[in-house]
Amino acid sequence: KVTDLSFMFSFCYALTSLDISNFTLTSSQNTKQLLQNAGLKTLTIPATANVLDATACNGVGTTSAPCSLVFPSGFTPQKDKTGSGWYQWKSGYFKDGSPTGIDNPVADGLSSEGEWYNLQGQRVASPHHGIYIRNGKKYMVK
Repeated sequence: KVTDLSFMFSFCYALTSLDISNFTLTSSQNTKQLLQNAGLKTLTIPATANVLDATACNGVGTTSAPCSLVFPSGFTPQKDKTGSGWYQWKSGYFKDGSPTGIDNPVADGLSSEGEWYNLQGQRVASPHHGIYIRNGKKYMVK
């Protein structure tokens, strides 16, 4: 039932990621410069985001470093301009940030750095069958 969202996150330079996907946005709300000059690198929006004021994202992203815009399936941002790797939407510069795959997976387990300990707190050279602790986490070795 909030009617005025204007300047809500403006000039929040340390704000690099924001998820407003649970916001219920309506055209009767004041959303002028909602995110003006926020330091966003990723913005997640709801399907109703096209009702945002034309200045809602003023100063978010640049053509050389656009903010990632994550939106629900079936939503299309009403773009004002497009360029190589970016588009302008609600006065901000964005690129599609929807996940397309997994980058640089990290295996968590036997290949991790750190010492192994048994449940009695004794250091173990190489773990065999049982439960062990490494870097504060418990591991089961089968």
